[in-house]
Amino acid sequence: MLFHLRILVHAIMQRKKYLALILLPPFIFLVVQAFIPHRYHMTQDLAVEEGAMFVLGQNPLETVRLESLVQRPEILFTDTLALMDLRNHLLITEAAHRPEWSEWLPSTFAVFVQRAIYENLSLTMKDGHTLSLEYHGPDRDLGAALINFYSQRLMAGARRAAERSLVQLTLETGEPLGGRSALGKVYVEAPMQVSTSRVLYSRERAGPALWTLGVSTVIVLSFMCLAQYRRPRLYSVRQASRCLDARVLGSFPDLNKIKFH
Repeated sequence: MLFHLRILVHAIMQRKKYLALILLPPFIFLVVQAFIPHRYHMTQDLAVEEGAMFVLGQNPLETVRLESLVQRPEILFTDTLALMDLRNHLLITEAAHRPEWSEWLPSTFAVFVQRAIYENLSLTMKDGHTLSLEYHGPDRDLGAALINFYSQRLMAGARRAAERSLVQLTLETGEPLGGRSALGKVYVEAPMQVSTSRVLYSRERAGPALWTLGVSTVIVLSFMCLAQYRRPRLYSVRQASRCLDARVLGSFPDLNKIKFH
């Protein structure tokens, strides 16, 4: 074992310039990753008419005012029925589906969905008449699926609340109001806006970069040792005695290492 270590040390000492090749693969990895989008910022604006109400739960009599929805977006995002529908939506949406999801337990997938919502999704009010759904995260397909799902849920909730208001008004007045337009309509104001951000280094890339560095180190040192083995030489007096099958009475030092004064 010590013999092989000695050969490795000799290989490193004689070929120091090749050690720089160890840093080449990690450097290439980081440069390539710098050109790949690190995070996506996706925004979907929804126009909201004045006095909009929403029915977001199973009970059609439970309505949510626009102001309450903006102050407490969890009413929209983390309702039990909404999370169940969202999980089904992600599993059947081809663009957002991931093969590993099929192997996850339902509880594991539920935790993943809730974490994606809490960390990456937000609902804000702009200009008093525009609701903005925003996703800020690393997965573009997942972000688009989340925004599309909650946009449809907002529009469906507003439509159900408007229909309920018309029915209630019809019962109160005794006159059919089917021809009137529903108040509080919500509709898509503009196409989804997508922007990206790129960084040279992030914490998520540390693991793959270190793994690449380790593999590169093993490969470079292996080639250096292999080259050293292909050039047989004697490294010690004991090795010379064994190879020559003769007794060694003495040895001369390396004169190149002696400084003459």
